[in-house]
Amino acid sequence: MPETPTPVLKVLSSLDEVPSTDWDTLANPGYLPVLYDQAPQIDSPETIISSKTESISQRPPFNPMLSHAFLQALEESE
Repeated sequence: MPETPTPVLKVLSSLDEVPSTDWDTLANPGYLPVLYDQAPQIDSPETIISSKTESISQRPPFNPMLSHAFLQALEESE
């Protein structure tokens, strides 16, 4: 039987150490970077939606309270 990898826990001192796209993609399943802050120039949103295999209606809604930008603002407001 193959060995199970040992999990590694890393404690960070600031949310700045986590790329915002990585955070939002993992912590906020409703996040679609292509429709938000990193959107390329396109003719219409339908172009993006039709190119995705997963329908937007099947995703949970985007929760701004879990977003990297919101949490970083909280962290910086101390």
